[in-house]
Amino acid sequence: ADHHLWAIPLAGLVAAPIGALLALPALRLHGLYLALVTFAFATVCSSVVFAQPFAFAGQSMPTPRISIAGISTASSPAFLVLVTVVFAIAAVVLSAAHRSRWGRRLVALRDSEVASATVGVNIAETKLVVFMVSAFIAGLAGAFTGMFYEQTDASPFQALLGLTFVLALVIGGVSYLSGALYAGLFLVGLALLKEVWDVPLLRSIEYLGPGLAALGIIAEPDGAIVPIGEAFARL
Repeated sequence: ADHHLWAIPLAGLVAAPIGALLALPALRLHGLYLALVTFAFATVCSSVVFAQPFAFAGQSMPTPRISIAGISTASSPAFLVLVTVVFAIAAVVLSAAHRSRWGRRLVALRDSEVASATVGVNIAETKLVVFMVSAFIAGLAGAFTGMFYEQTDASPFQALLGLTFVLALVIGGVSYLSGALYAGLFLVGLALLKEVWDVPLLRSIEYLGPGLAALGIIAEPDGAIVPIGEAFARL
């Protein structure tokens, strides 16, 4: 219903300060150690936070799909259109931010923290904002995940399940917006193939996926979206 619209931005607003809290101990960490800290936080949420009465408490809760201006998104095609539009809006906003002064600061920070600090960039503040924005987007994604299932418990938000999405994103190209699109299409396509053809080969891909992904990353560190883009550019 229309009155459920507020739950979507609220999910992002609730997640943003949690991202800020997570950023505080992670400000001095990089690479693998930063990944381990964030994964540990997700594991704690899965096993402790989600079991609390204010969360799922081992139960499922209704998460109905919204209606916008009287237009229902209860059907799967309508919900797909809604999610596609939201993804497109988020991609445009992030792309504009990447080309802004703030985006250039993030690129400089990624290339060299020492050089960024030398020219006056506040490293801690910048990382804090990045964590908050990332958490806000994750909160929005969580709201749409709940609406997708319509009756939701803690199972779709387990830390190990999240690794699947991270792996797909790394394969697609974690530095590119189009890499996120590739990751989504890859996972959805694999799920659809499993529904249509439940054959051992597709099940094997799930187990061999991490190893194949590692080989692919070695061959193309920037992700699969780079050679795909180059191939389309030659058409």
